[in-house]
Amino acid sequence: MADLLIKPELSQSRIQHITPENAGWTYVGFEVYRLAVGEALAQTTDDQEVCIVILSGKADIASANTSWKNLGHRIRTWRFYNDLDHEWIINV
Repeated sequence: MADLLIKPELSQSRIQHITPENAGWTYVGFEVYRLAVGEALAQTTDDQEVCIVILSGKADIASANTSWKNLGHRIRTWRFYNDLDHEWIINV
């Protein structure tokens, strides 16, 4: 428990990358990205479930199954579930 701080990666859009292995956890990991207006991030879920949380600003999110426009403002809870082995993309 003494090593709770994992330094951010400030030189790229991914500023935090926490895995179960580097955090000493069993299941959950997370990543934090800072995207500029007009920038996009696309990833594939592979064998992992994905939870996307917009911390600030607004974004459009799309997958093979559905899409959402102009999400953000954290006024209400918003959930996104993407099937395994499918790509998702965020545009800001």
